[in-house]
This record gives sequence, structure tokens and C-alpha cells, in this order.
Amino acid sequence: MFFGVLILLLFFGRSLCSLLIDYKWWGEMGQVSTWQRMWMYRFLPDFAQWLILALVLWIAHSRGMHYAGTSLRLNRRYAVFATGAILLISLVLATSSIDGWVIARFIGGRGVDSSWHDPVFGRSLVFYFFELPFYTQLTGFLEVCAAAGAIVYYVTARVWQVRTRFPDLWASGQLNWDDVRRLGRLETGIFKVLLAFFLAGLSAYFWLGRYELLYTDHGELMTGIDYVQQHIGLPLQTAKAVAALLAERVTRPLGLASTGFYTTDPSRLVTQYAPSDAGLRAIDLPDGRYARPPVFESLGGGLVSTVEDYLSFLSVFDGGSAVLSAADVRLMTSESLTPEQRSGVRQLMGPDVSWGFCVGVDLAARQPWMAPGRFGWNGGSGTTAYVDPSRELTVVLLTQRTMQAATGDFDDFYRALAEGL
Repeated sequence: MFFGVLILLLFFGRSLCSLLIDYKWWGEMGQVSTWQRMWMYRFLPDFAQWLILALVLWIAHSRGMHYAGTSLRLNRRYAVFATGAILLISLVLATSSIDGWVIARFIGGRGVDSSWHDPVFGRSLVFYFFELPFYTQLTGFLEVCAAAGAIVYYVTARVWQVRTRFPDLWASGQLNWDDVRRLGRLETGIFKVLLAFFLAGLSAYFWLGRYELLYTDHGELMTGIDYVQQHIGLPLQTAKAVAALLAERVTRPLGLASTGFYTTDPSRLVTQYAPSDAGLRAIDLPDGRYARPPVFESLGGGLVSTVEDYLSFLSVFDGGSAVLSAADVRLMTSESLTPEQRSGVRQLMGPDVSWGFCVGVDLAARQPWMAPGRFGWNGGSGTTAYVDPSRELTVVLLTQRTMQAATGDFDDFYRALAEGL
């Protein structure tokens, strides 16, 4: 006990003495309450972050062991060591997260007005001085919680899986990545939730990063956002937020492993052709547009995918999924055009076809394959996908040839399909 106290004094004696001197000085000034509030703003947020991180990591660690078929109760000596390690790791992570004074400024800035607004985003000085630093650090803290929790869960589950299922291999210490792959994919509820939180935080972090462009230092010339940043850097920052949001809201929940704005494996791509008077001509080779990151990413198009992923994506229209509710599906697949608007797009969509939310909707069975309520879209790059609720049928066709006209390119395909039903 004596040596323990001696070690604590050795490491923390200077801090304790400084704390005592500060208390005495503020006491002589009659401002002990001010000193207490300063101390609270400085240390209480760190303490709260430490507890939150420790709780997240402890739960992730416990669930990882449960996934592997064991528990902390069955390994009491290990439980003590693991809890101590979690507290230590959480303490290190908490000290580099949210600054207590950032929280104090955020709270103190509530209700403060500012007449000045920046010319790019229209935000006030209150936002930049008090709110943006807090939101940025809070987003970073949530990302740390999610990422650290996911890592702890994954490592714990894998280590204990190997230890319980392959004890001889564990004892030899000769593990490689192929041995881990033999355990199968690790996709449980808590792991998916942590990844979702991380991707959502990453999207928010990129979105908030747009405002920091106004702080850019251009040397002696200027400080702020310049022409290149406003017209190129700002859209790119937004694109990063869009990509993270797409992963969090669509591709991750649906397990779309082969869907993205590009692929790192061009061998999976094919040559794209366009019809011409001289026949088909190649317009995009496998190592072309989709073999590298795009300059700008947009939710309006530009994804590369597979039939399997496309079918998984269309499964959200069953309603009640993690991506779309039944009410969302009904709203998206209902006609949203007036008769006047529909006549204006007749040449593009064809007769007896209207527009929902980003999908074409059949209004009548003008052709054998059509049906009221059938919805989908034909892509100009040579793709078509439709869902027919009345027939309980989902169709996806991906070709290498771009469309020749707004309508009619896939009539032969759908006619053969209708005849075969």
C-alpha cells in the first residue's frame, strides 16, 4: 500500500500540488465557485467521455466473447485483465476527443446573435466560433466510439473463436489470415450497428469539413475560400459526404459488396459499346471510366454494380426494410405527374407511363409485359430493371450496348419474357 501511494505521488504529485495552489489562489480572490466551474469544464467532459468509451468497448468485448461461445464469467482472471485494458485504452482515447472548453463555449454561445453571415454558406459568426468546433469534435468522438467498438468486437470474437475451435492451432501460435477466413464472415447485429454509426459519423465529418474551407490560409494573399476551393474543393468535400452516406444508408444495410462508384478490379468489367452507322463502336474499355475514382460522385447516377447486387437493391421495395418503409415504397411508386406534365414527357417515357420518385410507373397494360403499378427504369448505358407487384416478378437486364432511343430498346426482351410466363 505504501509503495502504491508513493508511485502515485511520483507520477501525479506535480499535478496535485498545482491543483492545491490553484485552489488556494482562487480562494484568496474569493472566486472558489469560478475555480470549481473551470475545473468542471476542464475535467468533467473527459471523465464522461472516458466512461462512455469504456462502456462501449466493454459491451463490444463482452458481445465478441459471446459470439465466440464463451463469456467473462468463465474466464475470471482474463476478465480482470481485459477490464483494466479497456479502461486504459478508453482513457487514452478520451483525452484526445472533445475539449471541455469547446463544450463550455458551445453552451455559453447559445442565444448569442450575430448580424454577420459568410457569403458562401450564409452562416453566422456564432456558428463558426461556438457551434462548428463542438459539432466537429462530437462527430469525431462518435466515430472513435464506433470504430474502436467495432475493432474490439472483431478482434475479441476472432481470437476467442480460434482459441475455442482450434486449440491446437492457438497453442502453436502459427496463425495466418487463411485460418481466420475459415471461421466465416462476421456480420452480427452489433457489428453492423457500429459500422453504421461510423459511416454516418464519417459522412457528417466530411459535411462539416466544408465549412473549414473558409479558414484556409493562402499566405500573404488572403485567408478564406478561393475560387478553386469553392468550385472544385467544395463539391469534392460534398462528394465524400455523399459516398459515406450512400455506404451507411444503402450499400451496407443491403450487403451490396459489388456496388460503388468504381472498382479496383477492372477484370470484372466489360467493354461498353454504342451503336453507329458502321456497327458497334467501343466507348468505354474495362480499364476506363469505372476503373478509377470519379472526379465527382453523385447520387443521381454513375454507379457500377452486378445483377446480384441490383436484385438485392430492388428487394427494398418489398417494404419494411432497413432502407425504405412500406409508406416510402408506396410514395415512390405512385404517380406524381399531372396530366399536363405527363403529356410533356410522353416522348421520353412513352404512352401510359408516368413518373414516381426516380422510377417510371405503368398506368395501363398497353403491352403484354406492362401492368398498372409496375415500376422501374431503363438506363441509357443499356440496362433495365422493373418490379411487377401484380406478377410478383423482379427483372434485371444488364447489357454492354447503350440505348438507341428513349423507348423501345428492350421491347423484344420483355415480349419474350411475357410469352414465357
